[in-house]
Amino acid sequence: MDLPPGLVYLLRNLPYFAIPSAVTYASVKVLLHQTNISLSTLVVVLFSLLARPILFLCNIYYSEWADKRAAAAHGAVIAPKVDDPLLSIVSKMAESFRGGYPADIYLQWAKKYGNTYRFNLLNTKFISTLEPDHVKEQESSIQMHTGEMWKFHRAMSRPFFSRERISDFHIYDRNSTISLQMAKKRLSEGYSIDFQDLIARFTLDSAAEFLFGGSVESLSAGMPYPGQESSKNDASLHDHPASIFADSFMEGLHLTVMRIRMGDAWPLEELTGDKVLPFRKAMDVFIDPLMRKALDTREQELLNEKSHDENEEETFISHLVKHTQDPKVIKDELVNLLLAGRDTTMCLLSFAVYMLAEHPDIEKRLRDEIFEKVGAIESPNYDQMREMRYMRAFLNEVLRLYPPVPADSRISTKATVLTTKKSGDKPIYVPANTTYNTSVLYSVTNIHRREDLWGPDALKFDPDRFIDERLKKYFTPNPYIFCPFNAGPRICIGQQFAYHEATFYLVRLLQQFTEFSLDKSSNTPPPAEWASGDSLKATEKIFPMAHVTMYIKILLSFVEVDVMTPSLAPLTLNATSLYYIFQLEPRQGARYDSQANLALYFHYLPPMVIPPGPRYLFGLLPYFAKPSIIVYFALSLFQQHVYSGFPRWTIVVLSLLARPGLFVFDQYYSDWQNQRAAAANEANMAPRVPESSFSLISEFAESILTGHPGEAMLRWAQNYGNTVQFTFLNSTILSTVEPGHIKAFLATQFEAFEKGPVLFSQVESFFGTGVFNADGEMWKFHRAMTRPFFTRDRISHFELFARNCDMSLRTASERLSEGFSIDIQDLVSRFTLDSSTEFLFGGSVNSMLGGIPYPASASKKNPPEFYNHPSTIFVSAFNKGMVFTALRTIRGNQWPLSEFWRDEVTPMRKIMDEFTEPLMQAVLNKRESELAAGILDVKGDAEEETLLEHLAKNTQDTKILKDELINLLLAGRDTTMCLLTFSVYMLSRYPDVEKRLREEIYAKVGSSGNPSYDQIRELRYMRAFLNEVLRLYPPVPINFRTNNKPVLLPPTTPGEKPIYVPANTSCMYTVINLHRRTDLWGPDALEFDPDRFLDERLQKYFLPNPYIFCPFNAGPRICLGQQLAYNEASFYLVRLLQQFTEFTLDKSANIPAPDHWAVADGWKSREQIHPMSHLTMYVKGGLWVQMKEL
Repeated sequence: MDLPPGLVYLLRNLPYFAIPSAVTYASVKVLLHQTNISLSTLVVVLFSLLARPILFLCNIYYSEWADKRAAAAHGAVIAPKVDDPLLSIVSKMAESFRGGYPADIYLQWAKKYGNTYRFNLLNTKFISTLEPDHVKEQESSIQMHTGEMWKFHRAMSRPFFSRERISDFHIYDRNSTISLQMAKKRLSEGYSIDFQDLIARFTLDSAAEFLFGGSVESLSAGMPYPGQESSKNDASLHDHPASIFADSFMEGLHLTVMRIRMGDAWPLEELTGDKVLPFRKAMDVFIDPLMRKALDTREQELLNEKSHDENEEETFISHLVKHTQDPKVIKDELVNLLLAGRDTTMCLLSFAVYMLAEHPDIEKRLRDEIFEKVGAIESPNYDQMREMRYMRAFLNEVLRLYPPVPADSRISTKATVLTTKKSGDKPIYVPANTTYNTSVLYSVTNIHRREDLWGPDALKFDPDRFIDERLKKYFTPNPYIFCPFNAGPRICIGQQFAYHEATFYLVRLLQQFTEFSLDKSSNTPPPAEWASGDSLKATEKIFPMAHVTMYIKILLSFVEVDVMTPSLAPLTLNATSLYYIFQLEPRQGARYDSQANLALYFHYLPPMVIPPGPRYLFGLLPYFAKPSIIVYFALSLFQQHVYSGFPRWTIVVLSLLARPGLFVFDQYYSDWQNQRAAAANEANMAPRVPESSFSLISEFAESILTGHPGEAMLRWAQNYGNTVQFTFLNSTILSTVEPGHIKAFLATQFEAFEKGPVLFSQVESFFGTGVFNADGEMWKFHRAMTRPFFTRDRISHFELFARNCDMSLRTASERLSEGFSIDIQDLVSRFTLDSSTEFLFGGSVNSMLGGIPYPASASKKNPPEFYNHPSTIFVSAFNKGMVFTALRTIRGNQWPLSEFWRDEVTPMRKIMDEFTEPLMQAVLNKRESELAAGILDVKGDAEEETLLEHLAKNTQDTKILKDELINLLLAGRDTTMCLLTFSVYMLSRYPDVEKRLREEIYAKVGSSGNPSYDQIRELRYMRAFLNEVLRLYPPVPINFRTNNKPVLLPPTTPGEKPIYVPANTSCMYTVINLHRRTDLWGPDALEFDPDRFLDERLQKYFLPNPYIFCPFNAGPRICLGQQLAYNEASFYLVRLLQQFTEFTLDKSANIPAPDHWAVADGWKSREQIHPMSHLTMYVKGGLWVQMKEL
């Protein structure tokens, strides 16, 4: 049973109201008992009921004080506050929605309080602005964006608004022909035309056909007659599904917009039932046939194991059902897109015809341009429409004075400041959504009409302002004064569609009709009091209104050229008024428990940055305090009413022991539950490591700081089994080296395993929200966005490898000629960094120009420019940040306790961001220039577009861009750096392997010259060599996943039971130990032998069980850049071996392996260097080698 919104709201907020009263009641009763004061129960109850209202008022005053304090700390001020009482604000807004001029209330407040001001509606803070710079900051700032689901929908819908798709004018031609024929017929009867209704049907049919492949035939329902002749309307007009849809849409918006004036307490006005839901259901009935047809088609494709017919153009809905068959998700998306496709152009065309009626001279100029560029009869094509400069200027001027969405808003997810242009004025401080939501509202209508932004004639309708010198004087220097389709990352992807559709329709209209005039007898006139108002309101001859979009409460009429000249009639909508709505962005993943609110409060309270440890403890305060408080009051009441001999100290001690006792109980109860669940699934739990959790974590940390990569997990596997588990505080960790289990993590049960919230919190300071730290839709979004940049064509462009490789080897040759050894690790890290930046971002950072280091024992020392070069600083910060991040991963969600007073990673990330800033800023400046010039999508060779340029088209948010840059730079640098470093290490130990590699290179490529893509593919022994290096030294030796639901891992031997893994277990798999198992790779697994990837051992071990080799991960998250890494490493080794030979380690410069490794088991005892690992593998102190030139 679905409860009404009001009851749901009250039940959900019951703890919010009840807990303060209950705590107050219990506290007062205990106090009265201790002090022997007598008060009636009624007084205590009344006092308790006042607890929440008092707390609410205190919170308001405290929030005001906290905002002022935070603003001062930022050198800012809070915006002036509307001093009207709350009920007066609610009343004025309701009045504006019911029948006021769109956004007029915000204009009146702006005149009184300034262009930026604030007001509160219950628990929601509003900041309203008319400043274009503030709009720009909102639309380009991460603080105002709304999360990953929007990005996913954006990426999914973008391909359907390409130039090719929106230039298919056959849809417009069919539907405009039908609508204009209907207009001619009605005019011939002597009646005026409900133009807004006519255009709404045209845009609905066109949008449905464009997006979903078939018209809904709303034009077939006919047109309404004017109000005085409404009896002539056929029943089919009102009963047609499209009419029901449109009416339901309007009524639903009318009711939805009224909710805004109540803030988040709107359900209290709908206590007995959801008033909007019936209209949404009526809309769903309309779109059900569209959805069902697409779902049935998809079902048949799946049954027949066929994909979509490539010869048939894919529609948006057929694309959508490939991603989900959930009817609710599909219907929600269809409703959103249908309304967007219908309303934007309907608004634009309705007000365009209104302006034609008011300005006959403009109508004449438009028709002259149409006849010149298109002709008097023909339909326009794409190129002809682009040449109609005055038509575009006309549409822009309509959009300026009557923007489809007259006001919009964003929620601030982080505290920020809005800048001011006036000299001496302080910026405006915008609080985050801590205790309250902070909604930054901007009134597009009023921005578009400001005389100080558009000139003294801003209130005059004049399309020439978008053509003459006023364009460069006002708009070009400040493009955010014109935002009819929004701006920034959320700019309407359908704006060119709207321009094309409106232009096409107006061309066909003006080829056939002239002398447009309003039918005053049928139009709803504007209210009489508007005549004494200011701005355009005083001169309006119609009744413009707004819900989400603007519309006209009138009917427009027009006359056919040389046929007749009847007057126009008003639009007859349902006479009930419609109201304006702010599009408030929901808080993604919002939580209302006290723990989350407390944590948010301290996280966002500026300017003081609370260290990780105290912030973590503050977040846990409710976790520890609640049991103690409950036990204390329970025992106090027990002492008062049952047994008075209970000592007070006993109550205090038992209360303090409540959380530890509950924790211990929870551990045993959780174990019992898990064992029971395992038994129910005929499975076993993984063996538990019978050692102290703290000793295990200490051993793990030691292996990262000083040990051999993976040695702690190797000991666990040798002593307790290949898959084991242990618990650290409240975190369960499972460790495995079983390929079947790794296959489950990465492929067969991929949907159940993700990075998880714990790992996200551990590495967020370093990776941000980039691809390596994303799950779900955000990961899919990043993956889909980056995949095109790793195609064969792109990774086969070896020119950049050649440039950077030549510089690298020339630098090596010069240093060797001085008589010093070379740090190969530093040399190849600079090569890979320069190659990665050039490949992904279009320009090298030229780290090789910073020079390479001298050995510590050398007579020459590194010059200051070596240490001061940006790339050296970047690499140093990167390495330190990786070590600290790796240490976090072994400490579960308690990692803040190890960085109690200082976040060790964030300072390193800031240094790295300074390195990426020039790369990002250059592309952002270029993109801003394109947007300012109205270039929405730069055409050209897609192969020449860099990934950063592609990213900047999707977002201008600096945090998202920097996160993605860091993620991709680290991937591009570290994987190949690790591979090449350990490759040279193996060459120094195996001269026979070096000899075979050179022989193959000379045979396939030659003794000089760069290898081609096809030649590299023929180097079979080179590929086997690289695979053998990756087997013994995988770039990422340890990796993690977290299961979002309970899973069963397959048994490793026949007859065994599967392993049950409870939900939210941190699953660690050690790739380096997997790669060295003799039972998986044969008895010679600890020998370096590239031939194992060529001879019968390949068939015997690897091919039957490919998950024994995972250097680049596997499954859906397999590294996109693995072929780039193979190509880059192969290219470098070819050029290296063409020029150098006799690779030997410089023992005087290298840091040797610890002495105790020599008596250890396995490969570790043979190490001549000190390999280590943070998140990726590296050689401690570098790999110093000598080599001779050929």
